[in-house]
Amino acid sequence: MPFIYHITTKQDWNDAQEKGFYTAPSLKTEGFIHCSEEQQVKGVLERYYKGKSDLLKLVIDPQN
Repeated sequence: MPFIYHITTKQDWNDAQEKGFYTAPSLKTEGFIHCSEEQQVKGVLERYYKGKSDLLKLVIDPQN
């Protein structure tokens, strides 16, 4: 299975490193973490993160 991707901010990732775990805000508000296949990432960035520059693309191996 190919990798999946999750977009987050540098601050949220830094906070996760300090806490020892990462939880996306959408997990609390929507009950899941938004992820994308590689071909979807560009559209997600254009639709939901336009104009933001403090972003990271997390790479998730769904087999681990």
